[in-house]
Amino acid sequence: MKFWQLWAAAGISSLGDGLVLVGFPLVAVSFTHNPLLIADVAIAGRLPALLFSIPAGALADRVERRRLAMAANAVRAVALAGFTAAVVAGADSLPVIYAAIFVLGTGDMVFDTAVQACVPSMVAPEALPPANGYLTLAEVSGEQFVGPAIGGLVYSAAASAPFAGDAISFVVSAAMLHRALPESTPRGDSRGLLSQVAEGLRWFLTNRLLRLLALVVASLAFCQAMALSMLVLYGTRDLHLGRAGYGVFLAVTAVGNLAGALGAGRVHARLGTSRCIVGAAGAAAAGYLVMAVTHSVVVAGAALTLEGVAVAVGNVTTLSLRQRVIPSALLGRVGSAFRMLLYGLVPVGALIGGLISSAVGLRAAFVTAGAVQVAVVGVAAPALVSRVHKFEAG
Repeated sequence: MKFWQLWAAAGISSLGDGLVLVGFPLVAVSFTHNPLLIADVAIAGRLPALLFSIPAGALADRVERRRLAMAANAVRAVALAGFTAAVVAGADSLPVIYAAIFVLGTGDMVFDTAVQACVPSMVAPEALPPANGYLTLAEVSGEQFVGPAIGGLVYSAAASAPFAGDAISFVVSAAMLHRALPESTPRGDSRGLLSQVAEGLRWFLTNRLLRLLALVVASLAFCQAMALSMLVLYGTRDLHLGRAGYGVFLAVTAVGNLAGALGAGRVHARLGTSRCIVGAAGAAAAGYLVMAVTHSVVVAGAALTLEGVAVAVGNVTTLSLRQRVIPSALLGRVGSAFRMLLYGLVPVGALIGGLISSAVGLRAAFVTAGAVQVAVVGVAAPALVSRVHKFEAG
């Protein structure tokens, strides 16, 4: 029962996030069409993971996790309320957009750290893949399906509406989390924060499986950021979609994410951990390469749908593996070390995608992302498969 309450809370806040997933790029496009400046929207949202992941993980292992998750949602609600007021007053600008997204990214990172550390105590180990799949389903349903479709439409009516809606969603979600999340017992530890951070980093760096998994997944996130940070320009300029059409395009292609999240548990049970990870990486690369060569909205949508299925299955599989590998007392810190490497490469990928798009063209970023991803999988897959098999064999 508690898990499904968490699922509902996550779904509500993700619905609000879907509104601003369309809203922020559209506001940014009203100020500039420079690919580098548009890429900065994605960079601003991911930069907090590079700067604050490790301290946030130590905090999640040190304080009561339920309160931490609620506080993260409260801060995000306040930030969005302020940005809504700025849009209404005509005081928004690119720096204001970047600042708002940076605060939201910080809150999102803290929230995810706290919630992901709670999930293993709410379900049995064998139930982690389907549980994480359902949470991903809630996230994708709101953030990439329903939210963007509504976001493009309400933005056309009032530019401030998506941001006001997201602020409300965080308030509602915070209230629901109080009932949903179990009350955790903070670890009694007299050591300082830096000592606890060092302990988590040591564990992460000495675990060969987790270290290799992090390097592979981070490189895939880098490739995704390289390609998809330019998606708003790809949709509105290359595919000639209007603002509302771009929101609908994102929502339609998010069907892939929904299908991947819903079926991740069954796919994992059928194929196993290593095949899910390698297969997901290859399928996503294929999606980028198809998007690079097509001029059809239908074909581009199908390719992005394939990418969505692959990413959802891969994310659920790798998260469930991490939750089984990392001890409960270290979930916050070690999980954050993993995410720091993962998200730390996202701003770099978005920046390189912007540079390639400015110098060569939008489609060159998709080609580069697909080619790099194929190369990474080809080099790293054998070692990763071996490590996963060894861990699962005990």
